[in-house]
Amino acid sequence: MEGMKMNADSTHELSGSLLDEENKKSITDAKINLKIIRPDGSDQIKRALWMEGMNHYGADFKMDQKGKYQILPSLKWERRNIKQDFITIYRNS
Repeated sequence: MEGMKMNADSTHELSGSLLDEENKKSITDAKINLKIIRPDGSDQIKRALWMEGMNHYGADFKMDQKGKYQILPSLKWERRNIKQDFITIYRNS
C-alpha cells in the first residue's frame, strides 16, 4: 500500500490492536511503547502508531539475529497506565 513502506534498517513490523471490553470498540487513541530485547542483549524502543487503513497499531524493528527476542509493551489510555508481562518470540532463520 502507498505510504506503508518499512524503514530501510527494519526487518519486521510488530502489530496489534486493542479492544475496549465495555463497548467492544477498537481503542485508537492509546499511547503504546514497545521495547524489544534482541538475542545479543541490545534493545530498541519505539512507539507503535495507529494505522487507520489497517486498523491496528504497528512499529518497525530490526530483528535480524537468530535467537530469543523479548517484547516488553507498555501503554497509556484514558489515564490508565498498563505494563504487560513480556512476550518472547524466537527467530530460527
